[in-house]
Amino acid sequence: VTFTDGSTQQVPIDLSDWTLDGGGSSPEPGNTTAITTPYRDSGSGQDPTTTYVFATAPVPLNSGETVASVTLPSSVSQGTLNVFAIATSTANGGGGGGGNAGYNNTGITNDGSSGADFDGGGSSYSAQALASAGVTPGSTVTTGSTSFTWPDVAAGQPDNYQADGQTITVPGGSGSISFLGAASNGPSSGTAT
Repeated sequence: VTFTDGSTQQVPIDLSDWTLDGGGSSPEPGNTTAITTPYRDSGSGQDPTTTYVFATAPVPLNSGETVASVTLPSSVSQGTLNVFAIATSTANGGGGGGGNAGYNNTGITNDGSSGADFDGGGSSYSAQALASAGVTPGSTVTTGSTSFTWPDVAAGQPDNYQADGQTITVPGGSGSISFLGAASNGPSSGTAT
C-alpha cells in the first residue's frame, strides 16, 4: 500500500478458491463469504457448481496515513488471485469506476454467452446468478462493517484485477484495508504493496 506521503506498507492478500474446490473445502482463515451463487457459466452452459466471492479480514493500516494506491502481487502462491474491489474503513475503490478501470480479466458473463474466463478453463460467474444474489454493476457489497463497490461494467467486459503487479488507485482511504475477490485453481495468496 502506498500512502499519499510516499511511504508504503505491505499487506497480505489470501483468497479462497471461487468454488471452494468444488465444495470440498472451507474458506481460508480471515475470509468471509460475501456472495454465493448456485451455478457458474461454462463454455457448454450452466454448471451447477456453487460459486463464491470473499472479503478478506480488514488489515490495519499505518496510523495517520492516507492511502493513495495499492500494488497487487506480481506473483501468487498458486492459481490466480482475482480482486473485484478494494475498500478501506473510510473509502472504497478499485471497483467503483466506470469503464474497465484497468481491469485485466473478464470473470462475469451472461447466461448462454461465452468470452469470460475467470478460472483459465473457460468458466465464469453468471451475471444473472449474481443479480439474483443482489449484486449488479455498481452495487454495494457489504460484509460486516466493510462496504465494497462492485465493478460498474457490463457482463462480458473486463471486471476484475487478476493480480499481476498492477497499481490501483484507492483515493482517500485510511484505517484498514480489505479486498473483495476470489482465487481459482485452489486458494491463493500474495503480498500487496
